[in-house]
Amino acid sequence: MRRLGFSALAAVTLLVAPISPAGALNLEEWLPGLTMTPFLSERIEYETNVFQTASGEKSSMISRTTPGFLVEYGRGTLQLAAGYRAEILHYFDLQGLDTVNHNFVGQGKLTLAKLQLMFRDDYVQTTVPPGTELTGPIKSNANTLAPTAEYRLTDRFSLGGNYTWTHISFPGSDSSNAANAGAQAQQNQTVKQLDRDEHVAGLTVFWKFRPAGDLGLGYQYGTKTFISATECAGRSPPSFPRPSGSESCIGRRSRACHRTSPVSPWGEAGSSG
Repeated sequence: MRRLGFSALAAVTLLVAPISPAGALNLEEWLPGLTMTPFLSERIEYETNVFQTASGEKSSMISRTTPGFLVEYGRGTLQLAAGYRAEILHYFDLQGLDTVNHNFVGQGKLTLAKLQLMFRDDYVQTTVPPGTELTGPIKSNANTLAPTAEYRLTDRFSLGGNYTWTHISFPGSDSSNAANAGAQAQQNQTVKQLDRDEHVAGLTVFWKFRPAGDLGLGYQYGTKTFISATECAGRSPPSFPRPSGSESCIGRRSRACHRTSPVSPWGEAGSSG
């Protein structure tokens, strides 16, 4: 779907404590190996077509205030991390759209002589459209569980396995302003068909071609189960009515990857497999 309207960045002000050892607060007085990294950013932008409609466009200045923190604990072979990031949105020219997006992450990693295990959970509640077919502020909830394992076969080769379960739902948004209610009601009716569960499992062979870099070749197998009747991966729901029920899609793919550093707690879930 072609994006309608124009979004311009009006100002950027960053007050950041970077997510790095240099920017972390040392809390080892309370617990050895414990650090916390707070951060804050502020962004103001102008959007000419907030709802991404073909006609009747509504524009607004939008401020995005993003506070958050990341707590990390590392001791011996065990590393734990938990973080929270909020995005506070304020629409200067439209009423009833102000909201707060939430991002939670939890990650645990155990590194043994030849085996590395990692488990992480990501929860995101946001109004940012999760796909290119969806436009405008659309509220969605996504929870992703991603355990991974990697076993070192030799000094240069290792075998990794990963599984990811993602639950995506669209609860819909209620506007307190009558002028915006019609556009949001149409959005809610359309995107509700996209509630789904996604399952992806895969195997990857890694080759360490240099001390800080690996090359990987993997095979992924995944399914998508839509809670209500809809169409499968990558296709927009049609506008005509269809029978109710559930529908599943199955997909397979191979992929090559390159990694040079450990996965960040704010990085992609399950990417180490």
